[in-house]
Amino acid sequence: KKYPNMSGKKVLLVCTSASKWGKDQDKDSGAWYEEVACPYYVFKDAGLSVVIASPLGGPIPIDAGSKADAFMTDYTRKFDADADALAVLNSSTKLSDVDAATFDAVYLAGGH
Repeated sequence: KKYPNMSGKKVLLVCTSASKWGKDQDKDSGAWYEEVACPYYVFKDAGLSVVIASPLGGPIPIDAGSKADAFMTDYTRKFDADADALAVLNSSTKLSDVDAATFDAVYLAGGH
């Protein structure tokens, strides 16, 4: 697809830090992979600078269910093969270290 050129703009892609949920924190959780991978590439393809952030910073947990074959897409497969994207996903910026005024947009990735 062709996207408008947004060169010079910055987007904050916010993901969860939670890898567990439920009353006893006994259920696996995380960001839904497509909800991270798709916007990441749509924004990058439009020329935006993408920063991935989370409440705790560091690695973003990915919901294992979202990596099932039935849910994998061109974007998620591309992300899996992209060492730079995976490095960003594994070293997210801590939200409290983010200056929101320096971003042009904020995107909240889904998950539990």
